[in-house]
Amino acid sequence: MPARAQVSAEDIARMRQLQPGEFIAKTREGCSVIRKERGPNSKDVIANSVSRDSWEGGCAEGMALGPGKYIARNDKMETVGSTDMWYFYGRGIGQAVFTSQSPGVYQGSKSESFAWDGIFYSRNVSRMEPLEPKENAVVPRIWYSPKEYANELSYTLHPACGVDRQPCVTEQRPSPTGNFFDGLKHLPCNGSCGSLWMEKAGPLFTAFDNFAQQHAADVAALKQALAPTVERMKREADGQRAAAQAEAARVEQQFRTSLQTMNPGQLFAKADELNAKGDRARAREALRALVSRFPDHPLALTAARQMEGGAK
Repeated sequence: MPARAQVSAEDIARMRQLQPGEFIAKTREGCSVIRKERGPNSKDVIANSVSRDSWEGGCAEGMALGPGKYIARNDKMETVGSTDMWYFYGRGIGQAVFTSQSPGVYQGSKSESFAWDGIFYSRNVSRMEPLEPKENAVVPRIWYSPKEYANELSYTLHPACGVDRQPCVTEQRPSPTGNFFDGLKHLPCNGSCGSLWMEKAGPLFTAFDNFAQQHAADVAALKQALAPTVERMKREADGQRAAAQAEAARVEQQFRTSLQTMNPGQLFAKADELNAKGDRARAREALRALVSRFPDHPLALTAARQMEGGAK
């Protein structure tokens, strides 16, 4: 099917609307993205997960917009990976690349995906071939997520499955119960996984490639239509960043000057103020300035003791 040359206004309006099962979730910084419910009682879990994540990119009308990097974190606030991608008002579009930061064999591994109009494909191997599973290696996986969550499908090639720990291909579909394992099926390789992997995962690889080719022009057209908005947002962000840097430099210079001009009581009070704000490093600098400039002042001995004891 040939790619369309442009995206209509109707397409754009539709893609900004939430589809059945979709909801808006806020990232750590408050910029929102669109997520899909994944079974019973999943909305709160997903929203909580997104609230730990960060979007390093533009934000318009409270929604992620344009190119950037999505940072994913676990419940310990450890970064587990990042995705270089594009958002259209909170909805992922086009090609994206996820880089894992999980420890072990997954450290630095990558997955590619392609999304358009609520449909999403993802895979961590770039092409279809008769693979055999390997121990202590990234397991090959391909995942298809259509608009209807009930029709999601993924295949993964494992070196050891079940109680007998034999190689298999797992087929994962959503379960009405919401239990992950109720939708999981183990397909034994029976000696050779290559042909089974080709048989099961092959159609998804073909569909992934066809889908990406079919909508590449759509993605390009939408990005082009958004270019003026994205460029304006970039200029505004650059201006805000420059202003913030200038203000930080001004505050820093003011602090440095105050260390040389404040009297002992002011320096001691400044250290208390900075400690109350949690800025222990600068508090110690204020105490150090007090001791250095006024070594014979009664407060100098107290300041020295506080620095030595780590109280401030």
